[in-house]
Order: sequence, then C-alpha cells, then structure tokens
Amino acid sequence: MARPIIGITMGDAAGVGPEIIVKALQQMSPELRSASAVIGNLELLKRADKDPQHLRFLDMIHKSALRCQKIVQSLLSFARRHQPERKLSSLNELVEEAVEILHYQMRTSNIEVSTRLQPDLPKAMVDPHQVQQVFLNLINNARQAVEAHRPSGWVRITTEPSSPSALLPLAASVWTVREGVGKKVLVIDDEEPILHMVREALTEHGYEVDFAQDGESALQRLNQVSYDLTLCDWKMPGLNGQQVYERLRASNPALSERLIFITGDVINHKTQQFLHESNKVCLTKPFSLTEFRTAVSKALAA
Repeated sequence: MARPIIGITMGDAAGVGPEIIVKALQQMSPELRSASAVIGNLELLKRADKDPQHLRFLDMIHKSALRCQKIVQSLLSFARRHQPERKLSSLNELVEEAVEILHYQMRTSNIEVSTRLQPDLPKAMVDPHQVQQVFLNLINNARQAVEAHRPSGWVRITTEPSSPSALLPLAASVWTVREGVGKKVLVIDDEEPILHMVREALTEHGYEVDFAQDGESALQRLNQVSYDLTLCDWKMPGLNGQQVYERLRASNPALSERLIFITGDVINHKTQQFLHESNKVCLTKPFSLTEFRTAVSKALAA
C-alpha cells in the first residue's frame, strides 16, 4: 500500500507555545555550556593532528557536534521571548530550522520529511519567530494527521514566492594570522574546558590572555592591568556577569564597551532585556570558533 503524502504550503497559519522547550533547555544548561568547549577543541585538534585516519574520525565527531549545536540554537531561538519585530527573513531557512527541530520526532514516527525549497526565493518582511512557530505547528499537525491513520507516511514542505523582495547583503569576518599581537584579553569563566578552548583560539592569533575564575578577582585584575578586551561568563560563583559589567562601567567606561558576555541563559527574560538595553556583544552557548572570532572582532571595533 502506498504511503500517504501530506503537502504543506505557506498559506496556512497557526501558533505553538514554547513553554515545554523552555523548561527542557533550562534543565540542559550544563550540557549546553560544555558543548562550546567540545566544538572548539575539536576544531583545534583537527588543525594539530594531520593523521588521515584521525582526521576522518575527528571530522565525523565534529559534524555530529555541529548538528547538535544547530538544533540547540534553533531551540533557543524558538524558546526566547521576543517582541514582535518584522524584518527581511529567509523563509527557506526558517523551514529548515523547523524541520531540524522536529527531525527526531518525525523519524521515530516513521515519517519521511522532504522539502522543495526554491533556491532563489526572495526574502520576506515577516516576524521570523512567529513564522517559525507557524512552521513548527504545521509540521506537527501533519505528523499527527499521518499517525492517526497510517503507521508511516511522508510530509512534503514547499515554498513558493508571492512577490519580489530585496535581498540583504552578506558580510564575512576574517581573522588574519597575527591579528591579536599586542592586544591583552581577560577571560572570566569558571569552566576549565571553556578557558582552554578560548586560550588556544586567542593565543593562536597573537593575543595575550589572562584568566580569572570569579568576578572579584577579575575586577582586581582589571584595576591593575590595561586590557583591550574582556570576555565574561554570565553565571559564576559570587558576582555574576551583569554585576561585573556594572562595576567595570563605573570604573572604566571605555573598557566596559569592549566586553563580550558568554551565556547559556538567553531564554531568561531578564537576561534578554539587559543584553538588549546594554547593546552588548553576546556569545550564546554552544558556539563555534567562527562565531567566537566574529564576536571578538565586533567587540574590538566598538
């Protein structure tokens, strides 16, 4: 018997709540923090180890870790509370993110998902968070419809352009080999894997790196040494990242502008509000070396 095919187009609309995902991500917080170190150290190891067999295994591990990172970032984006905001967005990317989030559910329900996404689909002026919720709800509805009638099935997702739209220009950030020569960086974090990964990534490009594992000792260093950049974890024993920033802003306003927060707590409404109001560069765990370098370049240009 042929398996049923359910077609999903972009004309339907519905919503889905993120409360369950928020609770799950909060419970996963330690694992989210460690994922950044796994990805970063894998990238560093791939550069250092030239053995072909080792590189093949490392590449498989790295690809799996990056897929986990993509899923977590999609979940975080979906779970955060957002003020309604329309901006040019790629519907294809929003569809792909929704499919990635529900990949496990669809696979374990014996449902194959296929996408027919037009490569040159113009970007649309939409609220990406609301539209992603629509796509998630549509795919979930399709899964439930198949499960109600068949032991297996297909879900086909298509996108079709309705009107022309301008495309946003792309920008790339590139680090030169010795970009950091002469620049001092203070890293404030209580997690050894993160400290190791950040140190290797920065010293490789000539940066001089110091460490502090709590807010009080970090502020002492900041009062004694002139740093070009500070990276600060959001949650630490003693002073948290926001308290370190506020004290630094009072004593050294210029340096406080060149501070990067590292956090896995972005689903917290107060955290989001503070980061938005202070307009600070923030790295969301888990992050890759490319995202890390982009954030460093952006903060140093402030």
